[in-house]
Formats: sequence, C-alpha cells, structure tokens
Amino acid sequence: MAVEARDMTQIVMELLQSSLEQLDRDRHAAAELIAKACALLEARDGRASDPEPAQPVNGGLAAWQIRRISTYIDVNLNDRVRIAELAAMARLGPSQFRRAFKKCFGVSPHTYLTQRRIRRAQDLMMTTDASISEIALAVGFSDQAHLTTRFHRSVGTTPHAWRRERNGSATVWRPRLAHMPPSRNETAAAGARSKVRSRAVTQATLRASTSRRGDRP
Repeated sequence: MAVEARDMTQIVMELLQSSLEQLDRDRHAAAELIAKACALLEARDGRASDPEPAQPVNGGLAAWQIRRISTYIDVNLNDRVRIAELAAMARLGPSQFRRAFKKCFGVSPHTYLTQRRIRRAQDLMMTTDASISEIALAVGFSDQAHLTTRFHRSVGTTPHAWRRERNGSATVWRPRLAHMPPSRNETAAAGARSKVRSRAVTQATLRASTSRRGDRP
C-alpha cells in the first residue's frame, strides 16, 4: 500500500506540474490535467469511505473497479493513459492490476485501450464528416498512419475502405467533428516548436545586430 500511495502521489504531482506549465499557453489543456489529478485523488480519498474491497475478485476486478476504469479510459481516449494511473484508481499495484485486468477483460490494458480507440474512430466515421486524420488525433492516435496500422490489424481493412463500404455512394450530411482539446503530447510538441522558433528569431536578430555594427565606419 505504501508503494501504491507513493506512485499515486508522484503521478498527481506530475499532472499538476504539467498543468502549471500549460496554464499560460493553453488553459483548456491545463484544466484537463487538473481534472485527471482530481480523479486520482478522489479514488485515493474514497479508500477509507468505500466499503467495497480493493483486492481483485477471484483474481479479476470488482464491479466498481471495472466501472471506474472503463469510464476513465473512455473519457481520456484522446490523451495518454498510463497503467500507473489506472492501477491507482483501482487501488492496486501496477503488476497486480495488469493480471486482474487481463483476467477480467481477456486482453491487456494496452490492447483494450487500442480497441476502444478503434471503436470510437468507427463511431466518428459513421456519425461525422471529419477526415481520417482528424479522427485519428481525436481518439488518441499519433497520426493517420498510426490509426490505419492499428485499424487494419484489428478490423482487417483500412479506415477509408471501412467507411466507404458502409457509407456507399449516398451523400449524407453529417456534422463536423467537434473541436478536441490537444493531448499532452501535442501541447508539448507545440511548445517545443514555439521555443525553437523563438530561439531562431533571437539568433537572427543578434546576427543582424552584429552585422550592422560591423558595417559601421
């Protein structure tokens, strides 16, 4: 239990630190990070008041653990979901959680997460007019190629072919995909690109200033 508590504390601290770094650049992303930290704290604080056992049931997961974990995964499909976060919410150590999860769901947490992302992508392909690349990012894949590879491995065809087969030749208006908040990886990459551009501008300014001084008689 002491190790589990330390793991959760570290995760919450990382989430809050990331939220502070994003606060000035992207308040929406910062709010999401804080919400995830709060969800983990609620899971920890519920330990004393929740009469349901934290230990796996017959080697699997209890109903409340399944409900809490599956809901958390579905809400955070477009972001990184770590095993340590899921284990903390189930009040189990990471290794124990992996074994209990696989016994209950029949697949590993990573495989289950991929399956849920593919299912969400299928829903979006049928209910919105968003491009495959937009959908890929909205459900947590790094890009369209990543979605296509995982989709083909799971479904047996490409997302584009799957969508075309079901839509047929009929033209049906569908809403555009609602704006999805950037994941932590996307936000971090954007921040890094901004720093590189800023550094390049500074260096160019310094070079121009030096050149002007050298041209003076």
